[in-house]
Amino acid sequence: MFQQEFTVLSDAYAIDWIGSDKQLRPNDYLFIVPSINKVTDLPIYSYKNKLGGWNVVKDKLIKLPVNEQGEIHFDYMATLVQAIKKLVIKDVVLYADKQIKATKEVIQKGIK
Repeated sequence: MFQQEFTVLSDAYAIDWIGSDKQLRPNDYLFIVPSINKVTDLPIYSYKNKLGGWNVVKDKLIKLPVNEQGEIHFDYMATLVQAIKKLVIKDVVLYADKQIKATKEVIQKGIK
């Protein structure tokens, strides 16, 4: 799979990682973005309050998992996201298998 940069053009804010010099991996972002969404999924962040922009969220605390040293546990986040991806893929495969089986049954009934 090719990785390419992307841009979101509608009602989006760009968020820069300034916590350290660490280069975030795709799974890190896939953990962090829903964490931000969970904290900002409140009426004060609704579309009608959008004019507040950065001033509304700049001091919001987003809690992330930490390791024994109190540092953000990026490996945990990436591993958890990868496990969730695998579960979703498994569910999609099971769903597709059921659809294929049902289709074959309908075809077999039509042939008889």
